[in-house]
Amino acid sequence: MFRSLKTRILISYLCMVLVIVASFGIAGYFSMVRYLKDKQQGKLENFALHSQEMINDSFKDIKSIIQRMSDSYEVKEYIGRDRDIPLKMYFASYENHFPLMKFINKKGVEEIKLIRGEASEDLRDTGKSPLFQDAMKNPDKVIFSPAKWDPDLKELVVYASIAKKSYFDDAVKGVLTGAIPVSHITMQLSNMKIGKTGFAMLIDTRGKILFHPEKDNLLRKIKGRGQEAEELIANATSMKSGFTRATILGVDAYTAYVPLKDREWSLIMSMPYEEFIAAPNILRNTAIATLFITIVIGVIIAFQLSRGITVPLLDLAAFARRVAKGDFSHKMDIHTK
Repeated sequence: MFRSLKTRILISYLCMVLVIVASFGIAGYFSMVRYLKDKQQGKLENFALHSQEMINDSFKDIKSIIQRMSDSYEVKEYIGRDRDIPLKMYFASYENHFPLMKFINKKGVEEIKLIRGEASEDLRDTGKSPLFQDAMKNPDKVIFSPAKWDPDLKELVVYASIAKKSYFDDAVKGVLTGAIPVSHITMQLSNMKIGKTGFAMLIDTRGKILFHPEKDNLLRKIKGRGQEAEELIANATSMKSGFTRATILGVDAYTAYVPLKDREWSLIMSMPYEEFIAAPNILRNTAIATLFITIVIGVIIAFQLSRGITVPLLDLAAFARRVAKGDFSHKMDIHTK
C-alpha cells in the first residue's frame, strides 16, 4: 500500500511540474505571437504610408519640372519660330528626368523626339492617344498616363503631358510629353529593407504588377491562394487600405496595403510569415527544452521527497507488525520531517 503511495506521490509531483511549465510556455508563446503581430502590423503600415508619401512627392516633382519646361524660352522659341535646335538641346539636358522627350503638334504628330538624349527620326501619329486628347482638352495642365510599356525605351513608363497655347493667341500649338520609367519612381522601394526577407510591391487597378523585387513578375497579374488573398487583391485594386495575412504569389505573409488614388495604384508591403514566426518559434523551442530539463530535475526532486514520506511509513508498518506478534524488544526512531 505504501509503495503505491510512493508512486502516486511521484506521479503527482510530475503532473504538477508538467502543468506549470507547459502553462507558462504556451501562454508565453501566444503572448509573443500577439505582440509581434501588432508590432509587425504597425511597422508594415508605417512602411506603406512612408512609401506612399515618397511616390506622391516624386510625382509632384515631375509635375513641377515639366511645367517649368513648358514655360521655358526654348519651348516659346519653337512654338513661335520653329527653332528646333535649341529645343532639342534643352530636351537633352533633362535626359536623367525624362529619357524620352517629345513635342507633338496639335494634329497629334510627333515633331521632335529625343530618346536618351539622341534625336529620333521615327516620328509617329499619336492623335488617337487618350493622353494626347486629354492634354489638348486641358491646356497648361499636367496630365499623367497610366503605366505603359514604351516601345522606344523598352521599359515600363508613365507619361507626363502638358498642352501649350500660342503666346500670341489662345490656340493650342502642341503637347510637350516626357516619359518617366516606373523603375525611377520605385527606386526607393528597391532599396527599402523590410526585415530580412520582406518586400514591397506595386499594382494597378487591374491587378497588374508594376513593381516587384523579382523582375519576372513585372506586368503579370497578381495572384493569391485562399479567401484572404482574394479579399486582399479585391481591396487593393479597389483603392482600399488594410492589413491581413495572405498567400500572394506563393508567399505566405503578413501584408499591409495602401492606395495611391491619384495614380490608381496600390502599394503592398509584405513580411513572410516564416520570418515573422521565427522569434516565437525560438521561444517555443526554449520552452520545450526547459520543460524537458525541468521534468528530469522534477523526477529527481520528487523521488527524494517521496522517499522522505514513504520510508518512515514503511518502517512504522514493519514495527507495527512486530508489536502485533508480541515482539516488544525493538525500539523505533524516526529521523525525518
